[in-house]
Amino acid sequence: MDKDFLNAARGVMSALEKAGVGYAITGSIASSIHGEPLSSLDVDICCNATEAQMREVIKHLPPDYYRSDDALIAASRGGGMANLISMQTALKVDLTVLKDTPYYRQVLARKRTTVVDDEQNMIWTVTPEDIVLMKLEWRITTQSQKQWENALSVVRTQRTGLDFDYMRKWAAELNISDDLERLLTEAGI
Repeated sequence: MDKDFLNAARGVMSALEKAGVGYAITGSIASSIHGEPLSSLDVDICCNATEAQMREVIKHLPPDYYRSDDALIAASRGGGMANLISMQTALKVDLTVLKDTPYYRQVLARKRTTVVDDEQNMIWTVTPEDIVLMKLEWRITTQSQKQWENALSVVRTQRTGLDFDYMRKWAAELNISDDLERLLTEAGI
């Protein structure tokens, strides 16, 4: 993970930790960690914050983050996304409050720590299986080929190290089974 991206995310991650909110890096950064290196324009962080917790997060955010407190509160009411911009790095952090569903509770329960640089900095990331499933799910709404390519990169890199039973179970719940099977076929699995 690029040092500027790490610095942009650090203030948000610290505020989430101080507020007792579970979170993990997702998006292109997680795809790059678990798959082939990708360029990214932002840092995506997913979390499960109540409105009261989000108010605590806001209190702990460093003052050099441009953000809309109203957007952060709105995101905490049933799931949604708010943007924060680190004025120090000029990079954007997309903070997504996940909907309270069995699958998304699993995503955060299964998160793992990952070393991201030579200085041994660690971050929480979603698992390879979950970034694949999340990318396939996001692809439905965004119609983005990039989501497919990111998921394919992770599957090709991780190959037989993936928990296919877990992926198939949740793909069925998320109504993306056909996409998952097509992805696995395209990856040669």
